[in-house]
Amino acid sequence: MFYVGIDWADDHHDVYIVDEQGTEVDSFPIKHDSKGMCFLRDKIRELSSLKEQVLIAIETPKNLLVDFLLDEGYTVYAINPMSVDRYRERYRTSGARDDSFDAMVLANIIRTDRKHHRAIIPNSELARELKILTRDEQRLIRLKTKLLNQIQSCLKDYYPTALELFCKLDQGVTLDFLLKYPRPQKISLCELKKFLKKCSYPGADEKAEEIFEKLSGPQIFVEEFSVRAKSRMLITLVSQLKMLLPQLDEYQKEIERLFEQHPDSEIFKSLPGAGEKNAPRLLAEIGDNRERYSESNNLQCDAGTAPVTDKSGKTEFVRMRFACRKVFRNVVYQFAFSTLTQSAWARKFYDCQRAKGNTNTKALRSLGNKWLKIIFRMWQDGVAYDENRHLADIMRYQLNAPSAA
Repeated sequence: MFYVGIDWADDHHDVYIVDEQGTEVDSFPIKHDSKGMCFLRDKIRELSSLKEQVLIAIETPKNLLVDFLLDEGYTVYAINPMSVDRYRERYRTSGARDDSFDAMVLANIIRTDRKHHRAIIPNSELARELKILTRDEQRLIRLKTKLLNQIQSCLKDYYPTALELFCKLDQGVTLDFLLKYPRPQKISLCELKKFLKKCSYPGADEKAEEIFEKLSGPQIFVEEFSVRAKSRMLITLVSQLKMLLPQLDEYQKEIERLFEQHPDSEIFKSLPGAGEKNAPRLLAEIGDNRERYSESNNLQCDAGTAPVTDKSGKTEFVRMRFACRKVFRNVVYQFAFSTLTQSAWARKFYDCQRAKGNTNTKALRSLGNKWLKIIFRMWQDGVAYDENRHLADIMRYQLNAPSAA
């Protein structure tokens, strides 16, 4: 057996190879390009023609290099950077570090303790594409929120009346109005009616009169130079948001299209409150490779909903799990929250958690942990969720609990 440790960086990667006894076989840097990756592949092939005889460790589960090695058929382990920090002290107590040294540590981690780590098990191409799209969509949604907050802040600095003209800021008519009239000014009623009708606004005449009345009222005095400067910023921010909104719609359409194609979509669509957002995100984060999670606890730990128990002497306390996939945990939070109005037992469980004095976040995390146990069973068996069946299981458990005790 040969063990390959890779310390990755943006433009290059350090590689360290050891044999079964921990003896150095080779070490070298490669560039983060096709030539560098092919050079690494050829070097590994020289070690053994059997790909099962080579195990690779790296600190990230997502990287072009990781995808390349998986496509080549090699087994890759993603080692948590926190674990590498702990192992580093085994080989160098001074705390000094360099890239080649970290690559050596990674190679030896997988040589001596691979049973404590999990190999990367890739999902189908459809599930992987869905994961990329859903994660990128969430980034764009955060960008949209950021732009909305910046626009609101900008308007409050010099043109607060504009925030009262329409019910929503992130709609076409509002953005078009701000681009056409970025400065406080008096606009004739006729011009307002013409603008709203051009935007196909329902009840354009009545809305025009409402806006005219608000703009004709007393306004906060703002110096002209400030208006000129802030209106320029407003146009910049509104233009960005106006460009972003249709792209978000396109993302949603593509996510829906891929989600409908996936054979597991019916499982996740059946979950109460999952909706068009959470159902694809849950599928994308959990994936479709049934070998990835052997039991529900693996899934719960990966999502960060399973608590951690710390014991030291007579002291024992339970705390939140920090080492997890943060994006996955956030999706579970959102899903758990959406079930409060859609599932009777979920609402009751959440209320009980709150009654115990738990915070909203902790109560949702506990509820999400319960849901993941159910979802794991559904996912493994390929069956849709049935609220009545689950309620019956709860009642059966409660009836049998006293006799079991």
